[in-house]
Amino acid sequence: MIKKYNNILLDYETNAYSTHQPLLIWAIENTSGNILELGAGNSSTLLLNSSTVNSDRKLLTIDDNICWLNEYNHLQSSKHQFICVGESVNSWKLTIDYLSTLNWGFVFVDHATLYEIWSVSRPYAVRKFLDSADYVVAHDSDFHQDIKTDQYFWYEYIPKIKPIPSRNGPPSYLLSKKYNLNNFSLNA
Repeated sequence: MIKKYNNILLDYETNAYSTHQPLLIWAIENTSGNILELGAGNSSTLLLNSSTVNSDRKLLTIDDNICWLNEYNHLQSSKHQFICVGESVNSWKLTIDYLSTLNWGFVFVDHATLYEIWSVSRPYAVRKFLDSADYVVAHDSDFHQDIKTDQYFWYEYIPKIKPIPSRNGPPSYLLSKKYNLNNFSLNA
């Protein structure tokens, strides 16, 4: 059976790059504030954009890869803006520092493909946005219980939180300092 959400095809059961889609849908449906997407992508940008169509919400997509942003440039509107940041740790840090002073319904963290940016700025973004967003969804958390690895070292600053498992690829985290997630379950 093909699943859809807001007329967007969902492929999280077959595509390892889409395992965050159920959490994004949960966040869309359970928050009301504006949305920040750190890292444009095939499995997130269209889905997040669809949530702004019949709402007062705004979406801001940030990436350091102009090619990725150009893929979705046709979605740009008064409700969905795109910003390209420099491809450096410092550019991401400055952007995250500024944007974390604003309030967000949720922030989706899935940015930067260069290892030196990816491994540093994703945990930094999560830490910063936990203070300004109702929820943070962090994709590619790369935590695998059977091999005991955690590429981003989430446990150093988010103890006792477990990632949301996926059937077909890297799991994701749903995090919040504002709301208790101890009994959270996702039926996707």
